[in-house]
Amino acid sequence: MPTNLEQTILRNLLTDENYMRKVLPFIKPDYFEGIYRILFREAGKFVAKYNKLPNAEAFKIELDNADKLNDEQYNLAMDIVPQLFTGEKVDDKWLIDTTEKWCQDRAIYLAIMESISIIDGKHEQLTKGALPDLLTKALGVGFDLKVGHDYVENAEERFEFYHTEEDRLPFDWNTSTLSQKVVSHVRLLILLSLVPVSVSLYLCVMLLPRL
Repeated sequence: MPTNLEQTILRNLLTDENYMRKVLPFIKPDYFEGIYRILFREAGKFVAKYNKLPNAEAFKIELDNADKLNDEQYNLAMDIVPQLFTGEKVDDKWLIDTTEKWCQDRAIYLAIMESISIIDGKHEQLTKGALPDLLTKALGVGFDLKVGHDYVENAEERFEFYHTEEDRLPFDWNTSTLSQKVVSHVRLLILLSLVPVSVSLYLCVMLLPRL
């Protein structure tokens, strides 16, 4: 059986834990087709339950216990499974980039197909008013791998952030949240954006000591 991109992605999801943890949150079952969607769901269930990857034997047993597989799907799954736990290592960056593009292409394709269903009046829930949001979400699909902090891999970057010197402004206003009478431009922007009279408040605070 020839290898396709869905099989390559699924194989690495089942054998490369680092890759799995990076991309799994961004992949939807609907991106896969046919038997690969079923295999992806079973892999996701195992990871969610045990927080680790299955080996080939455990994965086969999970498929044996799956009650939604008919005979044809089961036989096809058993033909594919051995190929999901063997194969050459591929370049990590290529794999992530290719997976991201595949997710984007699949999201756009599915959104277009759903949009056609809505336009034809065949969709059971959505109306034409949902089209902009549907397409916007599809176009916005991507891997944001910088969510959260990796305190090992990002150590140098975070060290520079913590030691960045900021320009500060005198701020003659004592509050429980401002222990020093100086405030950075960023904190000033956040503070003043919290109230509707921010400009007047800023002028009063800055000009009062000069009267």
